[in-house]
Amino acid sequence: MGLTVTSLISRNIYVNGHRTSMRLELEVWRALEDIAGFESQSINALCTLVHKLPRNGSLTSAMRTFTMLYYKEWVGHLMVGSGAVAPARLTLLARTTRLLTDPML
Repeated sequence: MGLTVTSLISRNIYVNGHRTSMRLELEVWRALEDIAGFESQSINALCTLVHKLPRNGSLTSAMRTFTMLYYKEWVGHLMVGSGAVAPARLTLLARTTRLLTDPML
């Protein structure tokens, strides 16, 4: 299956109560919506959480990285036989945010 080019979609978000915009691929926006729903958070809350972490680069880049790491952690939980991921909800979010600040974990 070949790769397809996707367009960037700009959306307004609120980070620490301040309105800004972010341009992400549709797939990343959908993944963030899924993560937000799973964590009972809003996308704005996730963006604020990631914004508060030390980082190099833009918030947009950090959100892409956060999304990828979150799914990587989720798959890791499934692969080690955790079965249902729901009990690990806080672990997934906490570990993902730790990975953003310390990639050597």
